[in-house]
Amino acid sequence: MASALSGERHNSTSGGESIALVFLVVAVLVLSTLYVANRALDAFNRELLPLMDREAEAVSSSIAATVERAVELGIPPKELVGVEPFLEEFRRQLPSLGYVALVDADSVMLHGIGPELPSFEALLGAGLIARPDQIVLPSQDGTEQDLSLRAVSTTLAEIRDTAWPIMVPNQEPLVLHVGSSSSVYEMQISDVRWDVWIVLLVSVLATYEILIFLLARSAVAPLELLGRATRELMEGRWTRSVPVVGADESRQLLGAFNLAVRTVNEAYGRVMWKAEEVAREGRATGERIARELAELGRGLSFAPDGLGRLTALPNAVMARTPLFIFVFAEQLPTSFMPLYARTLYTPLPWLGPAIAIGLPLSAFVAAVAIATPFGGWWVGRIGSRRVFLAGAVPAILGHILAGLADGLTMLIVARVIAAIGYALVTIACQHHLVRVAAEGRQAGSLAVFVLAVVTGTICGMAIGAVLADRLGYTSTFMVAAGLVLVSALLAGWVLPREEREESKDQPAAQAAGGRGWSLALRSPRFLAIVLLAAIPAKIGLNGLVYYLAPLYLADVGVTLPAIGRTIMMYSIGMLVAIRAGAWLADRRHLYLLPMVLMGLAATAGVLFVPVLGVEAGMLVAVAALGLGHGLGSAPMLAAVPAMCRGPDGRRDSAVLLGFLRSGERIGSMLGPMIAATLLAGAGSQDALFWLGMIPGAAAILLAAVGLLSPGRGLIPAAREASP
Repeated sequence: MASALSGERHNSTSGGESIALVFLVVAVLVLSTLYVANRALDAFNRELLPLMDREAEAVSSSIAATVERAVELGIPPKELVGVEPFLEEFRRQLPSLGYVALVDADSVMLHGIGPELPSFEALLGAGLIARPDQIVLPSQDGTEQDLSLRAVSTTLAEIRDTAWPIMVPNQEPLVLHVGSSSSVYEMQISDVRWDVWIVLLVSVLATYEILIFLLARSAVAPLELLGRATRELMEGRWTRSVPVVGADESRQLLGAFNLAVRTVNEAYGRVMWKAEEVAREGRATGERIARELAELGRGLSFAPDGLGRLTALPNAVMARTPLFIFVFAEQLPTSFMPLYARTLYTPLPWLGPAIAIGLPLSAFVAAVAIATPFGGWWVGRIGSRRVFLAGAVPAILGHILAGLADGLTMLIVARVIAAIGYALVTIACQHHLVRVAAEGRQAGSLAVFVLAVVTGTICGMAIGAVLADRLGYTSTFMVAAGLVLVSALLAGWVLPREEREESKDQPAAQAAGGRGWSLALRSPRFLAIVLLAAIPAKIGLNGLVYYLAPLYLADVGVTLPAIGRTIMMYSIGMLVAIRAGAWLADRRHLYLLPMVLMGLAATAGVLFVPVLGVEAGMLVAVAALGLGHGLGSAPMLAAVPAMCRGPDGRRDSAVLLGFLRSGERIGSMLGPMIAATLLAGAGSQDALFWLGMIPGAAAILLAAVGLLSPGRGLIPAAREASP
């Protein structure tokens, strides 16, 4: 008992020191990245204004040359025709232009276009615009001057004005004014600032995951191995050495342990040899030597002829980092998938564009639902490591084909192939985590799976949009394929090799599958959870967040990185609220209330869109959906075992949880299709409203069913839920 307690204290101490070291490194990384980010933003601010001036000067030069030729032909500036369409073409190619205006010597505007033109006219009437005689003119000797000496750029209110004199012999001077909107300038600064924050967030999360892995591999695992070996010595078993793994210090420590064990066994071997030699001197001497050896070996065991090997136990963290990298790669195209599908769409006589561009999302979910049971069957026979490596192959192929797709059909096929890989990899990681979990700690081990998926999703959604905006869709898919390859190599290195396994529960599983439908249909409370909580939640996620949000935001002019940031808020909201939901289910035994709040949060978020505007409103709507799902997901899963009592409760809950997951996949498939149908028939705003009403209406029905249900109600109360 003392040795066990000392081991537990050692493990908790080493774990606390490891966590402290991780947070220290992450804090240093954050501070250094903030410093570099601020310096980069300062440099960008210094470079952007001169760049805007050069851009305006180039536009002014092109327009002024055309106006000069027309005036030289004897056409009075006031009588020039087609000037506005000519100027509008320049502004169409350069949206940052707030106005383009031609002004005469008396500061009278002759021609002009642009949304900021009224502001310019007000400044012109107030005498705040430079006259031609106040602007540096070309030299009198006719020598060519640099553009920067001819144009004069000044800041007027919220406009950066570039004045370009037009001097034609025997004609009154003119001035061409080109205004660059400062709002565009601020928007570019804001985009860069957000990109920097996104890179910082991804860097911190990725560094945290990598540090957890490195510490587990180089420090925690060797120390745990040494602790197990030391406890064996304390119990008298000097029969096994340990593999020398980890960092330099850990390797030295384990090597010293092996040396000590070998030395003791060699000494014991020499003692036995000498005892045999002495025992030959006589019977009495032999008996005395035998008694002394028996006393020496009381409670001890040695292996002088050869030591065994104490192998390291599988660790849940070893699957966390490969899974994180894989999910990171898989989520890179999520934020722009509908936009990418729209670029590949060609008119089909039997399918509208809104529904067609939702097919890649629905096909992916359907393929995952079909492939997951086969993945579970395969894992039980060849092991998690081999299934992970096998699943990486279609995942890589799917990303490559998606990046090279020349049509919507090829994209759908590519996403189906990638979905097969996703199903195999995730089920392999789940199997590994359940297999290595200690008795009664399966939930904690599976929490590692949830954290890896959530952090990988946040990183992938955030940085994927930035990569697509900078590199393009195809390059982003290639980056995803490369990350999947990295995750496969890492999994092949760290996941343990497993022998062929035959499932001992196969007959029971087949029996459960045969009675699963009847069990589900005979439980109205379970059906209420599936129909009014699980399916509406996934309809909201895949229909609103993954399908409608990118299209709606792109239609109102939101940039691709901003779309990625908006969709990322779902995972952040879920990460914030998931522990609260688990606490409500585990400690307070509340199941119905969090599930109702899950649906109402989605509807409440959608109602903010017309109040705050599309960009800010969608940010709130997506974050509210994530908070609701984080609050209700754990209670929804925990409610199923709470309803299954009796001797077959454990098996029944496993069967019903499988049906619950199937219901969620049905909702995931329906979400894009419902959103596409609403979008085609009602437009983006109405589609968003009605799609947001689905989870809320289902939540109200769920609350009514739960409160009006006779007997024990929809979900067991706290006393009934307790064992």
